[in-house]
Amino acid sequence: ASFVFVVRKMLGLVLAAQPKPQPRAGEKDPDEDIHPIFRFIIKIIDTVFGFLSRIIGPALVAIGWVIISLVALFMFSTVYPAYFMAFDLLTVSHLVIAATLIVNVYFNYYRCIRTPPGFAPANVAEEDIHCGAYGRFPRYCKQCNSVKPERAHHCHVCGRCVLKMDHHCPWMNNCIGYFNHRYFVLFLFWLGTGCFYVAVMCLPLIGTNLQKLRNINPDWIPTLQDYRGRLVFMFVIAVAVGIVL
Repeated sequence: ASFVFVVRKMLGLVLAAQPKPQPRAGEKDPDEDIHPIFRFIIKIIDTVFGFLSRIIGPALVAIGWVIISLVALFMFSTVYPAYFMAFDLLTVSHLVIAATLIVNVYFNYYRCIRTPPGFAPANVAEEDIHCGAYGRFPRYCKQCNSVKPERAHHCHVCGRCVLKMDHHCPWMNNCIGYFNHRYFVLFLFWLGTGCFYVAVMCLPLIGTNLQKLRNINPDWIPTLQDYRGRLVFMFVIAVAVGIVL
């Protein structure tokens, strides 16, 4: 969906140097001036990516939950025993950090997925919007037959006009709009913080000579060597997601 948005913007720059004003009720939509070839290309892209997003969206959400859960599980089962040999203040502080990260990542991810982004009223006749209930000069979406407020955009995956639409996120299987945008931003913040924390904790343990590391439980070194794949997995995921964010 983000790729579709970029393509639309690029085509808009090709067709006009200056952005065209949004149409008011009864006015001609500037999109109608688009050359039929470009309109056909946009329609094909919207259809293909909309179909793919509806198919892979639930799978990507499941993958996201699994990856986050695996990283959290490996942190507690593999990384923490290597650093913390006693239940002291340092151990408690890291447990508090981990709990804060996990709770906020899970909570905001769940809320972003389950919170509707906010949709424009559906099935409103174009002639009825002149009554003033939807503002002085509302726009009208002919694809979903609804009022189209300012900053609202039609999502070809959801099939509705979304209020203050940012984009359709396949990892959320949901649009990011007016009501769930804050959960999306908070999720990215806590996920980025967690990725940085995981990378910093895992990097020293990936070294080839663990015996030279200080403050490492010597009894846990054979276990770390056996579970080196877990450490590499966590570090790669943390770095990759951190770069994307």
